Amino acid sequence: MWWRLTSHEFREGAGTVNRDKFRECVRELTPPGVLAYRGQTTVGWCAVAPREKYRRLASSRTLQPIDDTPVWAITCLYVAKGDRQQGLTRRLIEAGCELAANFGASAVEAYPRVSPDKPSNPLALYTGTEGSFTRAGFHVVATPTPVRRIMRKQLSQ
Repeated sequence: MWWRLTSHEFREGAGTVNRDKFRECVRELTPPGVLAYRGQTTVGWCAVAPREKYRRLASSRTLQPIDDTPVWAITCLYVAKGDRQQGLTRRLIEAGCELAANFGASAVEAYPRVSPDKPSNPLALYTGTEGSFTRAGFHVVATPTPVRRIMRKQLSQ
């Protein structure tokens, strides 16, 4: 819910309120993302939705729209510790793009954080890595800060 709410709303709703708001998202016609399973266990997550669903993007100074193209956005990725380094992130990104395409999206954006001078803090990688998005067919379309990229993938229609 961090991306879907303003800072104030997120802080005020910490815990139960934000969980309830996410349950509302799950009940919407458009799913809030895709899950990866190993057997019956959930091992991965990719949040993807139309950009306008992410209120924090609208208020971001560095992640403003680069043009008028209506895009979907991938804002959060997670892979369980024991399932990392196996290509699951790329597969989640591809599944997120497929979901977006199925709902009529023509393009998907992502906002990976990069740290060219030193290894990134693992907690900062929830938006994904530039390499994962490149392997999934995304291209850098803007570099708003030295450590943040805006990447985009055009989808077949």
